Amino acid sequence: MCFRIQKRYGRAAFGSAYAYERFSAGLQAAQGWVDAYSERTLDGDTQIDHVVPLKWAWDHGASGWSRRKRRRFAGDLLNLAVTTASTNESKGAKGLDEWMPEDAMRAGAYTKRWALLCDRYGLPFPNAPLRGDAMGR
Repeated sequence: MCFRIQKRYGRAAFGSAYAYERFSAGLQAAQGWVDAYSERTLDGDTQIDHVVPLKWAWDHGASGWSRRKRRRFAGDLLNLAVTTASTNESKGAKGLDEWMPEDAMRAGAYTKRWALLCDRYGLPFPNAPLRGDAMGR
């Protein structure tokens, strides 16, 4: 059996968007969604963000995962967050050491999710200042 190793990142390596589209079904029409990074109520300018960006994960080990593991990672509900389109675009593929929610409480929760996801999928945890006692210690 021959396996083709994909060296360059491509969104398709993580499967279709179906897994997290199920999560966001009806999101545009929903009222009262709260932004995961600011705690503000969203008014329709919403997107689903990967807490640990797919590109970041690819560059830090996901390129060696099976397709099944990448799909599971992309659709893991712990890794999905509702936010504004502008926040999602400004965050992009930045690591924990490059982007953090401004609110200290949200930054703590964000850091904790990163740590849990890195542990769950065997990704390296970036060196980043912990805000708001993110690890709960």
